[in-house]
Amino acid sequence: MNCIKDIINHRHGRFRAFFDGRDLGELASPPEIRAGYEAANFAVQGDSVFARTIEAAPELSAVIKIRVKAVQQALELLEQQPGAQGKLLLKNPDCRPVMQLLFPDCRLQPAWEFAPAFTGEHHILLQFSAKCDSAGKLFHLPGE
Repeated sequence: MNCIKDIINHRHGRFRAFFDGRDLGELASPPEIRAGYEAANFAVQGDSVFARTIEAAPELSAVIKIRVKAVQQALELLEQQPGAQGKLLLKNPDCRPVMQLLFPDCRLQPAWEFAPAFTGEHHILLQFSAKCDSAGKLFHLPGE
């Protein structure tokens, strides 16, 4: 098989990030998404029931890290709207069908990393926290 042809046909492209309608540009690397949940445990004891522990409904959350090439736009966002809350859309237009992940309830975290490169492009790492929306969904896919 032709290696160049294989790379062209299987190229998946790069993601772009949009926070609350603001284009943060193309990402330097794939987004890093770590989802988890937290659930509270309660001790219950009744007159006719022995004590036992039950678990409440879990609350889903995620931490999303994106490495952005558009350093100026990212720094402006951090300066103008620190701790801003909004929707985070991660979109890969090069995939067919287009891959999208929409996190409807995200908060920009004040934690970020910027190390200028000696050669090549500068990158800045932004961090978001996501929680479930009023419908109980952490994220939405296209068509939902």
